[in-house]
This record gives sequence, C-alpha cells and structure tokens, in this order.
Amino acid sequence: MKVVEKTQTLKMFVGGRWIASESGETFEARSPATGEVIATLPKGTRADAVRALEAAAQARQPMAALGAFDRAALLHRVADVMEGRREELARWLTLDQGKPYKAEALGEVCEAIEYFRIAAEDIKRLETNVIPSMAKNKLVFTLRIPRGVTMATELIAPALAGGNTIVWAPATSTSAISVKLMECLAEADLPAGAVNLVTGPGSVVGDEIAGHPLTAGVGFVGSTETGRSVARRAAGKHVMLELGGNGPIVIFEDADLGRAAEGTITGCFLCAGQSCTAGERILVQRGIQDAFLARLRSAMETVTLGDPFDEATTMGPLNNEGVALKMDEHVADAVDRGASLVTGGRRADGFPTSLYYEATVLRNVSPAMRVSREETFGPIAPLIPFDDEADALAIANDSPYGLLGSVYTRDIDRALRFAQRLETGWVNVNESSNYWEAHIPFGGRAGKESGIGRVGGYRAIEQMTDLKTIIVDVQEQ
Repeated sequence: MKVVEKTQTLKMFVGGRWIASESGETFEARSPATGEVIATLPKGTRADAVRALEAAAQARQPMAALGAFDRAALLHRVADVMEGRREELARWLTLDQGKPYKAEALGEVCEAIEYFRIAAEDIKRLETNVIPSMAKNKLVFTLRIPRGVTMATELIAPALAGGNTIVWAPATSTSAISVKLMECLAEADLPAGAVNLVTGPGSVVGDEIAGHPLTAGVGFVGSTETGRSVARRAAGKHVMLELGGNGPIVIFEDADLGRAAEGTITGCFLCAGQSCTAGERILVQRGIQDAFLARLRSAMETVTLGDPFDEATTMGPLNNEGVALKMDEHVADAVDRGASLVTGGRRADGFPTSLYYEATVLRNVSPAMRVSREETFGPIAPLIPFDDEADALAIANDSPYGLLGSVYTRDIDRALRFAQRLETGWVNVNESSNYWEAHIPFGGRAGKESGIGRVGGYRAIEQMTDLKTIIVDVQEQ
C-alpha cells in the first residue's frame, strides 16, 4: 500500500513568501493509512506567529480598501485555482487524513471550493440597515466593516469576504493538506499578508496568535477542550467557536427503519466517525430494537474498511493514535458496564498501521457510559433504548453537547415538536446527522459545550465583521 513517491518539504507562508521556521526545526506528517512520512513541515515558534501577525496587520488597510465586488473576485480566483487542482488536493487530503479518495476526499474538496464561491456571492448581497430616528433631521444607518487581523481555520473564506486579514494556525495533524490549500490561496494573488500560514504546535503557535494584541478576532473549529483554551487565551476579543458534539439520532417505532438504518450508517461511519456532526448516540424505541438492529446489520454490508485509495473503500483509518485510543477506551467502558458488543469493537488486522478500526455497534448502552457522555470521534454506533417521547427527549438532552441531532418518525407533529425541544443548534428530520449544507447557519446551542456563534453563508461573514452605526445630521435648507 505504499503511496508516497517522495517526501515533500513544505514551508510556512508569511507576508506573501514561503519561509522556514525561525528555529529551523521541523516535524513530520505521516500517512495514517501507511505510516509513511509524507512531508516535513516547519515547527513554528512564537516568534514565527508574531511575524505572521505583523504581516497581517500591515495588510489590513489594503484588504479593507477592497470593495465587496473586488473581494468577491478574489474569492472566485481562489475557487478557480482549487478547481484546477481538485484531484491533487483530494490526494493530499487522503494522504494526510486517511479519507477514502473517491468516497469522501473528492467531495470534500468540491465542498471547500463551494465555501469560497458562496462567500464571494454573499458579500455582494450583504445588506445593512437604515434605522428610524426619533429626530426628524437625523439619518441613521449601519455598515459592516472588517474586524481586522483574524485567527481563522474553516472561516478563511468568510473572513476574507469581510475584508479581514488572516493568520492561520492549522492543527499539526492537518498541516500538510493546509499547506496545499495555502498554495491555492497564494496562487490566486491575494494582497501580500492577507493570509498567513504558520505550522507548529497549537500550544505555542495558536496560543500566541489567540492572545496577541494584534489579533482582533478568533475563529476556531476543533475539540471542546482546545476551544476552551482558545477562549481563555482570547478573552476580550471577538470569539467564534465551532466545537465538539455527541449528537443523538432518535428512531421512533413508526419510523421507516430502512431509511433510519441507512441514516445511521452515514451518521456514524462517514469520515470513520471523525465528524462533529456524527451520530454518537443512537436512541431506539424499545419495541423496535430487534427489527432496527436487523436492518442496521444489513446496511453495514456497504461499509468497506480498507486502503483509502482503493475505489471500493468507504471507510479509511482513523487520523491518529489519540482518536484510536479513545475508541478502545469507550468500547471497553461500555462493555464493562453491561453493554453488548454486536460487531466490531477492535482494531482491524492486516493493515499497515494500527489506526484501522472496525465499524462498531454496541447494544444496551446506558446514558451513564462514557460513550454516551463524551465525544468518541470514531466509527461507533451505541444503541440506547427508550420508552416514549418524553424518555427520548430526556436522554437526548442529557448531554454536555448541543451541536446537531436527528429524529426519524412518520408523525410530522412529533417530528416538529421533538425538533423544537431538542437542545441542539440544528435538527435533521428523517435525515442523517451528517447531512448539512455550507450556506445554512450551523453552530451549537447556548449553554452547551459545542461552541459560540454560527458559520454558514452570510451569517459567517457577519461573525467576521463589526457593525458600525453612523448618524448624520441633515440640516433643513
């Protein structure tokens, strides 16, 4: 399964130039599928982060001076470059993350391209308001203005649309594909310093960027634990966090079980379960447990674990050992506490690394188990029984997370009632928890641990800009 012809030496991008770290140190990016070193990258320091921040600060005025249609053209240029390099980007996504090339990586690249096109069109239509005044000679209106230097991850497109400059600090586990995307941004001829990429440990690079006085806003997508750290470091700045989840998929006895089983497969095993929108708790009404499990077993025949470059593969390896270890721990904890292992539950044999994990189904899971309380982030479907609608709602809402959930039922009244009462920021009805679209507002429920703010369409641009009010005294002639 050897896939790397030559290890690439990648660099950071600061002030419009590709550079090495000031320290000269590097780290390796390894393929989770084969264990091979696919690239070496600069191990950025706090000094590197400051250099990037200073470059972004110098580019603030040139970016802010661009009109909305100029920024839209810039974003379309980025999308055009990405389209021309679609297969290459997908290949690097597979190398770096282990995502199946045909089943997932190509589609994710197309979705990323769409992010830039959506932001380009939304900025052309972002409306502000004229507000009535109590004084008849006052004209009051609002404007959306760039926030300034922004720490951004998946928010690059809306941040640029809003006229901001960016310092990007990707996770070390996603740095190789991030550099490849940065190449597309650089090729699109953005103003120097508009986007800067610094690779290295988040505890060093990310920490410096989040807390630095030059940073005006922080956007972070990742784990809840890291998000808390980012929020503490960025205290006093505008913060947008899209964090973890352990979303419920609730299946009532009147549901289309075939449809629910297929939705569970997508919800639990897409991206090998490594998605914040993954279905991590499968609530099944008691009277249909056996029937649903039979449908689920049949649907699981479509899940093929294997070489991510093999066209037959639908599920690749986990990204790193930390994720795999958490799968081990959650399965062991559930079984020790009385859950039944239906299938999977272990690392697969016969592969180049130990990161290939069998698609796992647990039965008779209780809300007290770790798999019910924490985000597993792996290919697991824990089946939790419930008695009636009130019981299902109580179990579903008994979670520290509140990102996304789904409900399967033929009763539209029940569906709408349940969707309104489910404490999540998004609910899918008769659809997998992993279904979402880039232009729709997405984010966690207030008071939960799934984040702050909304991404998706023009709302993401609003998150990346400040609202300014202007009052004009209009004198009578």
